[in-house]
Amino acid sequence: MKKRHFGKAWIVVFSIILIMTWMVGCGTASNDSGTGGGNQSISENNESGGVSGAEDTQNQERTYYYVAPYMGHPYIYDVFLGFRYAADEFGVKIIQSGPDGFDTQAATEAFEQAIAKKPDGIVTIMWDGSLTAAAKSAIEQGIPVIVMEAAPNDHGALTYIGLDNYQCGVDTAKELVNVAGNSGKVVLQGNWG
Repeated sequence: MKKRHFGKAWIVVFSIILIMTWMVGCGTASNDSGTGGGNQSISENNESGGVSGAEDTQNQERTYYYVAPYMGHPYIYDVFLGFRYAADEFGVKIIQSGPDGFDTQAATEAFEQAIAKKPDGIVTIMWDGSLTAAAKSAIEQGIPVIVMEAAPNDHGALTYIGLDNYQCGVDTAKELVNVAGNSGKVVLQGNWG
């Protein structure tokens, strides 16, 4: 009998659904009163919106942003699928914004532009600390911010959803020693700096 494993992509998709459930419930006071947010059309590189017929109890479409670097990386495609599913499931609009590569300045600018739109919430991945100040600014302005996948210790957001990458490495190394023994060659691979 073949054992099935859920890949990291499905964990990300599940996390996005959890994030959206939490954020739809929270919202921001400014959007609940009918100002800010709402249906907004912007022309950013990777714009996507939820278009299901579902509406919240106040007949107002909630708008969320996913802002991060590496928007063009294939690893992120499953994140986009998760957001598309969440947008349809919850009847919200999700706008994806940020540079295709690792451009921290462009990601920061995209984050600040998202804050200016007064969305109901922002979801991000922080591969480093470059978005920390923007996340803290959004929180101060009453915009919920969630970090997923990767975050520095002082990320400034409401919460982090993802792996403890350090502990994951420890557990993987222990299993590697368990399977391979105490000698051999090890190759390390990653997308850091």
